[in-house]
Amino acid sequence: MISIKRVFNLPAVFALLFLLVQAPVFAADGIPKRDSHEFGKTLVDEYDVPEDVIYKYNNRTPAKQPNAGSPLINMMLSESVDWTTDIIDIDDKKNPYRMVVTVAGTAIADGDAISMWTSGWMKDGTTKAQPLVGLSQHNVKAGERFVITAASNPSTFKDSQQLFATLGMVKTTNMTINAVHVQIWSGVASASFTQIFFSLQGLVVAMILLGLGWYFKRR
Repeated sequence: MISIKRVFNLPAVFALLFLLVQAPVFAADGIPKRDSHEFGKTLVDEYDVPEDVIYKYNNRTPAKQPNAGSPLINMMLSESVDWTTDIIDIDDKKNPYRMVVTVAGTAIADGDAISMWTSGWMKDGTTKAQPLVGLSQHNVKAGERFVITAASNPSTFKDSQQLFATLGMVKTTNMTINAVHVQIWSGVASASFTQIFFSLQGLVVAMILLGLGWYFKRR
């Protein structure tokens, strides 16, 4: 017969398993780890945006926003502070490619800290950009420091070539940017063991309830 002590330890065992399998995919500074594979198979290159560019982020005069239609179109048509990586060797056999951006910031006042960005690829002076969303922090307190990470949509290239990756800061509201880290990943991201485990958490809960029900039925 299963003892009551063993039965009521089952949730504790599964809770401990939840903690053990949550191997962090981010380093202490919030930057995705090289071996995380959260955003791609291979980390191609990574950069810290220079301090002079960070200064421009925080001291630019807000440009007049266009009114061409939707907020998304307006953002893409807005002036931005642009930064470009070193040249990147694109291998069409290692598609897709993604830019992953980590922003460290400080809230100026209570509320939402909002930033708007674009990412893209440049060749022969021509840039194809797209919105980069997710680099905002909600419900922050004045002076609160935070780190947020977002990834661009995957880009697929038909031919191997050399390109520059570009990052554009369009607008910030209620935040000071302290640092920006950029990674370029290639290949298809693989599901981590943690993600697989959590996709089965419903089954785990059902097993616990079934075990408890079986025990009390036999009492």
